[in-house]
Amino acid sequence: MQTAASTPVIGPVLETARLRLRAHRVDDLPRCAAMWAEEGVTRFIGGKPLTEEETWLRMRRHAGHWSRLGCGYWVVEEKASGQFLGEAGLAEFRREISPSIVGTPEAGWVFAGASHGKGYASEAMRAILTWGETRFGNDRSVCLIDPENTPSLRLAERLGFSGVEFALMEAAVRARQARGGQNQAAAARTNTLAECYAELEVDASSSDAEVTKAYRRLMSRHHPDKLVANGLPESMAQMAKEKTQRIQEAYEGIRAARGMR
Repeated sequence: MQTAASTPVIGPVLETARLRLRAHRVDDLPRCAAMWAEEGVTRFIGGKPLTEEETWLRMRRHAGHWSRLGCGYWVVEEKASGQFLGEAGLAEFRREISPSIVGTPEAGWVFAGASHGKGYASEAMRAILTWGETRFGNDRSVCLIDPENTPSLRLAERLGFSGVEFALMEAAVRARQARGGQNQAAAARTNTLAECYAELEVDASSSDAEVTKAYRRLMSRHHPDKLVANGLPESMAQMAKEKTQRIQEAYEGIRAARGMR
């Protein structure tokens, strides 16, 4: 990633069929702060809601990115109404993680809860990655996603990220630690049928065949040996082991409840 010239750079306006992506403004603070205060939004990003002051610092960091690096985050809004939807972009956070991604554009997105499930993140990120190819040439980009954030993992796969580029990295570990004791709770045995279905990403109406298919798919995706072979540091394998244990226990719980063989 090359730094920008000394002349300050303001993020360009990008438009898609439904969205407008633009630089942050001071008057965006209330909407950004409301989004970052949502527990559902921050569950996999730091693990706790942000204060307005913390959101303000994030906005200032975005401005610094554009000024010094020629890239950063955009506000994503609905083009027809101007409604605030979220934030997305490419950044250089110089994270102290292994393997190092310093110098590699890091893609990221965060959307208000009311905007989830409508394809906005996919639409915005495709526009951003296309812009990034023009801005940075053929440089690869990466994204860091908590291994339990299934919707974002699926989006990353659709966007073309793979393997260690979006898998279990130390940033996800720190996010878990910030949740204060949730690691132990997350590793505990799933003890209700509803939790079993949620762990396998199916519902009670799913057929036995669909449950088994989901189990096999998730075990393949999160198997620690496979992830280590694809470049996952050995130090991170324990997270994958915990995840596969929960998947196995959930499947066994559903099998017992249904009398599956």
